[in-house]
Amino acid sequence: MYSVRMTNPSLCDRLGGCVEVCPEGVWQWMKVGGRKLPVPASYEKCTGCLKCVRICPHHIIEVEPKK
Repeated sequence: MYSVRMTNPSLCDRLGGCVEVCPEGVWQWMKVGGRKLPVPASYEKCTGCLKCVRICPHHIIEVEPKK
């Protein structure tokens, strides 16, 4: 299992690449603080492929093995 998070949501430009590339459907669109943002809603499905990390232009996504 992996820990998946966006380190600084205020930098997210909401392009949604993470939502589109995730083969497991970990990322989903949700309203957060009045903004529609991609959120790791099903992190337990994460296989650690890092596709979301590589596609993020602001490098604000972290995927780490859960301790």
